[in-house]
Amino acid sequence: QLLATTTALTFTDSFSQGSQADVTYTYTVTAQFTAGESTPSAGDTGYWAGTPTFGGPDAFGYTWRNSVDPVGPDYEWTDISATGTVLILSDDSFQGPIELGFTFPFYTEFETQIYIGSNGFLTFGTGSGNLSNQNLPNTTLPNNLIATFWDDMNPGSSSSGDVYYLADAENGRFIVQFQDIVAYAGTVPFTFQTILDASGSITMMYEDVNEADLSQCTIGIENADASIGLTALFDGTGANIGDQMAYVFLPPSSCEPVECAGIAEQEPNEGWNDNNASWNSIQCDQTRCGTILAAPGETDTDWYLYTHFGGDITVTLDVSDFNGRLTLREQAVGGQIVAEANSLPRCFDEAFSVSNLTGGAYYIVVEHTGDADVLEPATYALSVECSGDPCSGHQPIECVGTGEVEPNEGWNASPPNSSYGTILRGQTICGSTWANAGQRDMDWYHFTQTSTDTVSFTCLIDAFDAALFLTDFNPAGSILAEVNNAPACAPETLVYPNLPAGEYFIAIGHSSFDGVPEAQNYALAFGSVAQPEDPCDNYVDVGNFHDIYTVVRPAPSRVHHSGTGCPGGISSPGLDEVTRLVLSQVTDLQVTL
Repeated sequence: QLLATTTALTFTDSFSQGSQADVTYTYTVTAQFTAGESTPSAGDTGYWAGTPTFGGPDAFGYTWRNSVDPVGPDYEWTDISATGTVLILSDDSFQGPIELGFTFPFYTEFETQIYIGSNGFLTFGTGSGNLSNQNLPNTTLPNNLIATFWDDMNPGSSSSGDVYYLADAENGRFIVQFQDIVAYAGTVPFTFQTILDASGSITMMYEDVNEADLSQCTIGIENADASIGLTALFDGTGANIGDQMAYVFLPPSSCEPVECAGIAEQEPNEGWNDNNASWNSIQCDQTRCGTILAAPGETDTDWYLYTHFGGDITVTLDVSDFNGRLTLREQAVGGQIVAEANSLPRCFDEAFSVSNLTGGAYYIVVEHTGDADVLEPATYALSVECSGDPCSGHQPIECVGTGEVEPNEGWNASPPNSSYGTILRGQTICGSTWANAGQRDMDWYHFTQTSTDTVSFTCLIDAFDAALFLTDFNPAGSILAEVNNAPACAPETLVYPNLPAGEYFIAIGHSSFDGVPEAQNYALAFGSVAQPEDPCDNYVDVGNFHDIYTVVRPAPSRVHHSGTGCPGGISSPGLDEVTRLVLSQVTDLQVTL
């Protein structure tokens, strides 16, 4: 304990460590301490000379760092004594399960509930009141453990404060705060807290440890079966703690180059950043391979235009060495963020899912959070999976026919009907459609009827929702028929019976104004439909039977013809017409109906 301002102090310490005895360390303290300070603060780095500031990884890959470490966590106390829920904990007790409000990854499990023990630790799966702290891992209960300050503590003492928790699902965190809790049979209070983040990080804040007996506590974590654990401090061995100090335990990262088998990114793809002048596109069940590269103070964002036709989507971002942020945004410049994933630390993959996403045009944006520069190209793989989307798994069409010739604007041309394509009976046109959001690409094809008959147009399409329109040829003409029955990516067929001789347009376009992010192909075929044979064409009225031997009588069921000819159909359905024929001698008989 340093009781006066000191500019330099050298001392030695001897102790036994494992098989080594009488190991001597010499420390030189060069920091300035305030007179009367019982425990130096974390900023007084001289106090921590000779003690580790980071550790791990364990067998799973968890590591830890404290706020003394140059790249360790910052001390940021979030007091929840006024906003949290108070727990009633007696000596050697626990409370739970308590809902976290999110899914927390811990070793190989994903947890949604937690137990809070009175002796300064948290557990998953089951609670514990064990007062005897252990080095981790240890098969002695508790397991599945987060030990922030595992010691024999007594929140039930009359001189103790309270324990609080706050399930802050909106910010993806769960906080437990021990406020002025004394050790068993002790009077010196401890104030510390544990913050679980949805990313999987575990932060431990030590507000006031005063003259804590570090020779009887554990700081560390352990998995469910006690096969893996990571200890930062156990009974005075290892790291150190002091007032206003922080520790963070982080799960393993995947800071490895991403092996991406997909479509390569094409620069520029800036989206809103250049007023929608450039972007890439992505479709259901597709993967795009890109890179993030940003100089100090800059952010690289890659924009992918995505058209949704219905159902659920899941978007996944596999990253290498950067901290990824993944958002789904409305396409309109300045549009709203629909979904976001930005909870995991550097080198961890991000993903979000949206159920029953409204059909329309969106941007999927990949960027780094700006918490660190990306000085070398960092690879990523962006994937979209769809469920219930009619274009999910759709294969591009293979069109064999005559290529489209632009412009083919029909009524849209200036002047009207000054440009269009031509289609002949029995011909297939191979074309494409493409349009920004708020626009519509219509391709017009002229054809001529020389006589009245039924015409048929069938259109096979790629990833868009097609509509077909049959119009007359006049510049200010009218639509005679249209079809938009099938969902996106499905063929459309328009049949018009007995179309009179004359000139017409058949037009194809996408069915809405959401846009088509990249050129999508179609195959438009012009055919004829033969008129079905009229079953009454060969009808002959044979007249009535006139025979003295003919008798008409009721039967179990009868049908009577209306007498108006074949087109008139049947009257009194369900009745039979029965005729009795009596022959006076043996004869050949032929009956024709």
